[in-house]
Amino acid sequence: MQTLIDLLAEETQKYTKAFIGGNSKEVEQQRTIIDFLVQEINIRKQRMVSDKLG
Repeated sequence: MQTLIDLLAEETQKYTKAFIGGNSKEVEQQRTIIDFLVQEINIRKQRMVSDKLG
């Protein structure tokens, strides 16, 4: 899980640089990666909670 969070931080930095630089293609690509990482983090978080409850 920590690896995913670290990767999310790295990708967010790339997104910010692309956004500031005005590179719309890179911004879109980074947004897609970030959305996927957030989704995966949420899925794993739900599994952890389910495992603790069940």
